[in-house]
Amino acid sequence: MRVKTDAKRRAILAAAAEVFRDNGFAGASMSAVGERAGSSKATLYRYFPSKADLFVALMLDEVIAQAESVFETLRPSDDLRRTLVRFGVGLLELSLSEASLSVRRNSIAEGARAGLGQPLYERGPLRLWSKMAAFLEAEMAAGRLRAADPWTVAMHLRGMLEADLVNRALIGADVDAGRKTLKLHAVSAVDALLRAYGPAGPVAGTSASATPPSTGRVAPTT
Repeated sequence: MRVKTDAKRRAILAAAAEVFRDNGFAGASMSAVGERAGSSKATLYRYFPSKADLFVALMLDEVIAQAESVFETLRPSDDLRRTLVRFGVGLLELSLSEASLSVRRNSIAEGARAGLGQPLYERGPLRLWSKMAAFLEAEMAAGRLRAADPWTVAMHLRGMLEADLVNRALIGADVDAGRKTLKLHAVSAVDALLRAYGPAGPVAGTSASATPPSTGRVAPTT
């Protein structure tokens, strides 16, 4: 029964991808998705309570499992630099994939409509990068990083990793996505982070809390 259920869900998502592509979020309807999927509206709503839920699932399902595997590489280690560089290369490989770029472009284009931005953020970047914040907090407790706000440190790492390569790729500019280039980029970002937050760095007057700030701002999806 589970196989059949998963197959139906995939069929609905495939149909939704076509409908959203042809009509955009505003022009798409659950009726059109159901018709394209060969399912009744009642069946459709059993899987997805609303058009917004369907859109969010469509945006995140394809890349979230891959993203989870990248963040699972964050395990406590005496060699923090090596751990973060490995993570950085994996994140860049995922972020530069066509699937991930498509998700981010569509999320940016549609995120401000119908309240989609916040659920996209909460189910994607917030959930994933909270794992990085928790990892960094543990490294601070172990003395491998100085005490600072873990969420801020995580966002600094994200910004340095995504600067240039991912931002260029998002607008369709040429990017060298070879593994050698990605490793050099990751090493540069990680070394800058460790210079700023290594145990010998200046002590900041911030508390070590892994709770993201509640700013209400919408960050780009992964």
